[in-house]
Amino acid sequence: MSAAPDAAAAPTGLRASGGDAVALFSVMWALAMVWHMVGNPTQAPPLVQVAIAVAAGLVVWRPRAPLAMAALGVTVAVGAWSEAPVVGNHWVLAGMLGLGTVAGCALAWLYTREPHWLLRARRALQVTIVVAFVFFAVVIVERLQAGG
Repeated sequence: MSAAPDAAAAPTGLRASGGDAVALFSVMWALAMVWHMVGNPTQAPPLVQVAIAVAAGLVVWRPRAPLAMAALGVTVAVGAWSEAPVVGNHWVLAGMLGLGTVAGCALAWLYTREPHWLLRARRALQVTIVVAFVFFAVVIVERLQAGG
């Protein structure tokens, strides 16, 4: 009988350090932003759409590169700003997460030089999500109090 590899062995390499999670998050975030542009082709100015597409392409090409993620974060925030005041709540959240990504990239770059920067940036992203949901709660309460 041949011995089967131990399935419960500890993960090594990128999987152990979270590199797979960073790459997966980065690529999915980039594709979601492109999908938004495809689904709403007339809301953002063409220059902003091209900038988001280019930044998303950079992220897909180099999913672990903090500068690519920061570029995508900036372009998404600019895209959300350019679509205001008629902007969906999911796109406001995307803009806030874009700013959180930029903040996380900056903090990770300033305080660590680790290749898996997003793991160090997760606190900034978590705070951004909480702030976004508090913002949405305030907006919903104000609309309910206004009667519509």
